[in-house]
Amino acid sequence: MTSVNQTQPEMPVSIDTLLLIGPVFIGSIFSWCLFGISIVQLYIYHLSFPLDSYIMKGTVYIIFVLDVFQSIVVATSGWHTLCTGWGHPSVLQFPGWTFIALPCVSGIVAAWVQIFFSWRIYSLGNWHVVPVLIIILALAQCAAAWAIGIGFIALQDIALLHKANMFARTIIWLGGAALADVIIALSMLYLLYSAKRNITIKQTERMLTHLIHLTVETGAVTATSAILELILFQTFQSNNLHFTIALMLCKIYSNALMASLNSRPGSRIVLQKTNEHIHSLNLQSLQIQNSDISSSNQAASTTVIQLQRSIEVMKDTPKAMILN
Repeated sequence: MTSVNQTQPEMPVSIDTLLLIGPVFIGSIFSWCLFGISIVQLYIYHLSFPLDSYIMKGTVYIIFVLDVFQSIVVATSGWHTLCTGWGHPSVLQFPGWTFIALPCVSGIVAAWVQIFFSWRIYSLGNWHVVPVLIIILALAQCAAAWAIGIGFIALQDIALLHKANMFARTIIWLGGAALADVIIALSMLYLLYSAKRNITIKQTERMLTHLIHLTVETGAVTATSAILELILFQTFQSNNLHFTIALMLCKIYSNALMASLNSRPGSRIVLQKTNEHIHSLNLQSLQIQNSDISSSNQAASTTVIQLQRSIEVMKDTPKAMILN
């Protein structure tokens, strides 16, 4: 009697399972790619703008520290879901503390960036209503993000996030963030266009055109990301597709801030710590003296030229910083 070893073919991973773990993998990869961009942006800022105020530098470095913490959260979430928790359905139901921290840190970074831009709008246009509205929306979306994270401690089930009370918090978080981003983009667009109409210098006009394009692009990216995250969360309630955006939402806001700061016309040369521009070159006096130098009676003239220059060192002030 011969024994025949029959091996059963391995079953492929189901689509439902892939839609639960795949977004965590993809979102983690993109999040860390954006973190690499953040490091480069910080390096450029550190070398290019040494004269920034302490408030500006504090904002940049605090955002970067939060970015580092969020990267740790993302890495831990990916490791817990794809490695140590592989084959355990309970891990997909409750990812652990990382899911609690994720909306909290994203809400803080988004609110910080939005409040920063509201201050710039106030500095540029001396507006009051629009900056206050942006601050209210920023604080509201940050509070809603924290309410989601804290509320998940008791739920411990991703499926329960679609309950009415939790979904309302998600609407306030992502919808409020998107609305604030749109208001910021439109306000900056209006102010920059208004400034461009009064400019006759070509170089300054090109700079404003670049800032207008950058404002539209960064505002569109942040607002679109928040809206897309909200749509995926509401439409695909049985999977984790929204994780793809949620895991890198913090990085999108931090990179938008750094791109705006590094686009300024201040100390733009990385290899120089200061940026000096010759503001004026004035001829003060001209003296010509004739004397006999040789026996051939050749006339020699001595020209004495005195040059005066004034050095303009670009340093951010509340009025200068708003041209981003």
